[in-house]
Amino acid sequence: MTDQSIFDAEYYVIDIFPTQIPEERGAEYSEAEKFFLQEPHLTLLRQKFARLAIKLGCYSDITLEYNDLQLSTPVPSMIYDTIINCKPIDSIALHFTNDNCAITYNGDDLYMTFYNPEDNLLKLAEKICGAEGLFLRK
Repeated sequence: MTDQSIFDAEYYVIDIFPTQIPEERGAEYSEAEKFFLQEPHLTLLRQKFARLAIKLGCYSDITLEYNDLQLSTPVPSMIYDTIINCKPIDSIALHFTNDNCAITYNGDDLYMTFYNPEDNLLKLAEKICGAEGLFLRK
């Protein structure tokens, strides 16, 4: 089970946008969000998220939490399938046990949240995000 206190710690956003969208651009963001939440864009985004998680799992042990399922050291295909098939009402938590941090994803979001990252894993995540066409920001 994930240590719930890490969700009160510092967090970063793994996003398709490099900065937070200004409030006055809300209508434009809303249209972009609708666009990216449709296929094939949603699956393409989830593939990026899944590859990020799999790559980070090479550097730290992962516990995958999804609905009532909790799996220690999931194989890459399990991480991939869980993220790809996440329903809009579901959420996923990937707890990096060596580093006491977690990444969460809600099925109806265009971003993931990275809680309590240690510097080494944060730097790796930033590099992997760049390679995947994602942005890591506070």
